[in-house]
Amino acid sequence: MPSSTRPLSLLFLLASLLLSVVGQAVAQRPTPKAGTPAKLPVALDSSKVYNFVERMPEYPGGGIKVFTTEFLREFRSASASAGCSAPSPVFVSLTVGPSGTIYDVKSVKNWSAQQNLPKLSAACETALVTAASKLSRFTPGMQNRRRVAVTLTVKLGEGTP
Repeated sequence: MPSSTRPLSLLFLLASLLLSVVGQAVAQRPTPKAGTPAKLPVALDSSKVYNFVERMPEYPGGGIKVFTTEFLREFRSASASAGCSAPSPVFVSLTVGPSGTIYDVKSVKNWSAQQNLPKLSAACETALVTAASKLSRFTPGMQNRRRVAVTLTVKLGEGTP
């Protein structure tokens, strides 16, 4: 082999070796099936519940306004069938889990000096849980690129956004 073609053949050899190594690395990486959503990383500390995160949970179809409207509609239906009459407004604390499901639903006492709302009856508390179970899942909250549980407090009733 002439000496002028040796560097060129060595260059092609190195390039083909590099391409084969890169090709193997890409081939070993799993590719998602068409039409399936990308999997998000799950929270490492699943016991921690946040009050505020980098990306708050989002309700499908329009955010918190749609959520409170649907929640109020379901709560009115559930409370009517449970036979309880809830005061208005009702402040509700709930947790949106890493999967977007709603849990730990309970009423919150309003400590405002202007309004002294009575504690909800057990039937109304049950109606809150029933109403929450009929709602769509949230897009979960994110912290450090991980799905996390987030506690929200919403107002149902008078002046609901």
